[in-house]
Amino acid sequence: MDDSATIAVAGAAAVDMTVCDAPANWAGGAGGDDFLAAPVRMLRHPARMHLGGNGGAAAYVIGRLGARALLSAPIGEDAAGDLVRRWLGDAGVQVIAPPGASTMLSITAATGAGRRLGTLQHPGPPVDWRRAAEADAAWLLVAAHSQVTGADLEAVDAALARFRGTRVLDSGVGWMRDIEPGRVHALWRRVDVLTGTVEELAHWTGRADPPEIAAFVLRCGPRRVVVKMGAGGAGWQALDEPWARQPARPLARCDISIGAGDGFNGALLVSLSRGQSLEHAVSAAQRVAAAVVETGRGVQGWQGTA
Repeated sequence: MDDSATIAVAGAAAVDMTVCDAPANWAGGAGGDDFLAAPVRMLRHPARMHLGGNGGAAAYVIGRLGARALLSAPIGEDAAGDLVRRWLGDAGVQVIAPPGASTMLSITAATGAGRRLGTLQHPGPPVDWRRAAEADAAWLLVAAHSQVTGADLEAVDAALARFRGTRVLDSGVGWMRDIEPGRVHALWRRVDVLTGTVEELAHWTGRADPPEIAAFVLRCGPRRVVVKMGAGGAGWQALDEPWARQPARPLARCDISIGAGDGFNGALLVSLSRGQSLEHAVSAAQRVAAAVVETGRGVQGWQGTA
């Protein structure tokens, strides 16, 4: 029998489409209403379509690892939403938010070597952060997506304050555009576990060295912090545990990294919810993230083991 607690997740759920080797000028010219007037360019490789969104992808991994995942994400009653709900259902994820007016959709252009060139994104409706905080769950993951606003920050603060279980936050990149670091530090006071990339956390802390970043975060209120460092591996620290780091896992092949960080978060939470150590949880999270990068198919390319 699974011994992990129920985990509620608040964040976006999306269809991610990746187009490789698209010509740089594919949309050039005046265009027109038919295929003769509008430019048509051939793609050497088929487009990849998979589950995205920092909430949806993390919840998918949580479900695949055998834990109960409750997801608050605005998924529309449209073609993209049908796909997202089906994919989440395959992992046993329960969507607890009502249908949204539309579904987040991202189309990313990338080189054949897996370097992202740019993304077209429809962000979809706002996330109902409070609904996840009111769920019958022992753990809450708040995953702030790339289009979060100042209003979302206030709503996230209220949701974290309301939740009585273990609160985990990934602040993401959205607030980096226009929110003062002090406001995010105040948000961290509501958090038990903080996770983020070294670039994100360096922005908020004003520190570049990962151990210094971790020490700064712990002074702001969280009891544990996990720093994702990409090719540098991952590090962690707790109030009762010194800074430690694991090297990155070797990759059999390297493809587009979409979903790797979200998969990392999902695996991390499942391990922690089962009472496992930070070291064990980070190791499991790195294994999932590496598998996501190797397949280039997002979290659905991962085989469901940590």
